[in-house]
Amino acid sequence: MDRRTFIASAAGAAAALLPSAAKAFPERQLRIIVPNAAGGGTDINARLIARTLEKITKQTLPVMNVVGGGTSIGARQVRDSAPDGHTILFIHHALLAASAMGVADFPPMALDVVAQTGEENYVMMVGRESTLRNFSDAVEAARKAPDTLRFGVQIGALNHFTALRLANQFDVRFRYVNTGGGGPTRNALLGNHLDIAFATVGEVGSFVKSGELRLLTIFSGERVAAFPDLTTAAEQGFPIELALKYWWWLPKGVPEDRRQYWTGHLAQAFKDEELLQRFRSLEIAPKVVVGAAAAEEVASQFAEMERLAKTFGLR
Repeated sequence: MDRRTFIASAAGAAAALLPSAAKAFPERQLRIIVPNAAGGGTDINARLIARTLEKITKQTLPVMNVVGGGTSIGARQVRDSAPDGHTILFIHHALLAASAMGVADFPPMALDVVAQTGEENYVMMVGRESTLRNFSDAVEAARKAPDTLRFGVQIGALNHFTALRLANQFDVRFRYVNTGGGGPTRNALLGNHLDIAFATVGEVGSFVKSGELRLLTIFSGERVAAFPDLTTAAEQGFPIELALKYWWWLPKGVPEDRRQYWTGHLAQAFKDEELLQRFRSLEIAPKVVVGAAAAEEVASQFAEMERLAKTFGLR
């Protein structure tokens, strides 16, 4: 390949990211639906990305919070919207959990997953007085005294499904305490009303540094900068990775060029150093996965959650 051919090929590859039809799109106001309350982690994440997309696309991108039904109301609104690419959904595993539990009366595959942009690894945490020192201790405690180790979860949420996955994998039984979201769960641990719980890395930094909470492990492929001395579950002999993943979804039937409008611009947004720095400060890994790979991951995760829901009688 001579130099002119190489340049032409490179130009063609770049053009594929941002399709020519994008000049005629959007024809009206774009909007991002977040099926969670304003001010929460998902909402903050969406707004950070939206502001970066606005710089790139020169379009306003309002974030609309549509709350209720375990995220199913906002998801249904996107599912039923016109398949023209103007309305897009941003949500994490909660949509999969709602479907697996039967809270949503449609599977996540009723929408078209566009991309994954970011994930937050789970850590297992305990109170400062806990005698548990690592993940193996937690497994052994649950094995020796079934249904006594108090595990703080939000019933039907990802942390609940993740705890069920561990229980199923290691043939142990936890005593689940429905503590709700991150704040109440931390408070329950601080008040010694729980024995263990999950959190994302960004949720617990200040509490760990103050010594109020301790971390037993992180379920990631490698250690993280926030806790460089915290060994991964794999390092402790349990090769498990658990993370909260964020996905973008369109209604079924959106033309491919408009789908590429979103995938191309999302990929471009995650080259923006300001956005990457904000993600780093929030301990969100800026992992971008598009197309078939994203769809396969969703299908795999959902199949696992459906299996767990049936195994543990959640629907």
